[in-house]
Amino acid sequence: MDTTTVYDVAVLAHCIWYFNSPSVLVTTLQVLAKRAKRICLAEWALETQNTSAIPHLLAVLSIAAVECHNSNSAANVRSILSPKGIKAIAEEVGLQMLSESTFTPPQGEFGMRDGMWEVQYALSDGFKKKNVDRFVENEREKAIVQALLDATAAHTPAVKKDITTMDVWTGIFVPEGI
Repeated sequence: MDTTTVYDVAVLAHCIWYFNSPSVLVTTLQVLAKRAKRICLAEWALETQNTSAIPHLLAVLSIAAVECHNSNSAANVRSILSPKGIKAIAEEVGLQMLSESTFTPPQGEFGMRDGMWEVQYALSDGFKKKNVDRFVENEREKAIVQALLDATAAHTPAVKKDITTMDVWTGIFVPEGI
């Protein structure tokens, strides 16, 4: 395997939350810092300008609160990091940020539909039975998850297709010294 090639750019787009822990991002960025001149990151911003995306934001927080108890999770949301957390990790491994931005992605039939999908998943009976009841044992933690799910449901419109996705954060980084 070639470990000497340096690439112009490496892109991590909406994948950081799939990592099993923040340490996976640390390791990934350490490797990329040696192999790429620029590293472009995109992840959910954990903020929104649209009230129709609040259910998405609450749903992913609900899912993350459960999945952190499941070491064998294969869920879309396993290790939730905010843009601030991602930037701190990037700085920790010696990356300098060139720019960042936050934007609302295209919505609707031909746009992002993650908000609707993740809300439906979080509010499903299967999520509670297969995940919450199985992996969250502490009654206080279970109460937090239930409160998050209740808030998600309270903000979810009757027509789930009206749910949009939260904003997207992007950052461009370079290894120090470039």
